Amino acid sequence: MRDLGTPVYSPRFFAAVFAAFPTTARVFLVDTGDVTVAGAITLSFRDTVENPWASSLREYRSLSPNTLLYWRMIEHAIATGHTTFDFGRSTPNEGTYNFKAQWGAEPTPLHWEYVLDGGRSLPNLSPSNPKFRAAIALWTRLPLAVTNLVGPHIVRSIP
Repeated sequence: MRDLGTPVYSPRFFAAVFAAFPTTARVFLVDTGDVTVAGAITLSFRDTVENPWASSLREYRSLSPNTLLYWRMIEHAIATGHTTFDFGRSTPNEGTYNFKAQWGAEPTPLHWEYVLDGGRSLPNLSPSNPKFRAAIALWTRLPLAVTNLVGPHIVRSIP
């Protein structure tokens, strides 16, 4: 996640997710030898399995661990009788969006509501916003230990 410029959630956050949803949260891992190279957490509700969190190690990209990861999640959704697999949100025409489109994912717009004081314009919170480029570039260059320590405090403020 650091390599993508994204702050991570804390282990405490994920512990709270599993405490709150002990029967519907599930972890998926892809290993090669002794190394876990990709992972995801899904939540299920009614007929849907949702994948809000997934990541993989960049240095193993040539092995396509995300393909196996998503295959296993979709396979699990089918095996457990779910009819919808929600790939999670993505910015149109970005890398994750294109990856999900390969699987036949159909975009569904998410509508956000804002209260704008004094006629201000709608904020552009997309990672592709030039305003965020410097921060994202800096984040990707920070030591992993620093991003893991600081990230959980920052990610709380990111929609």
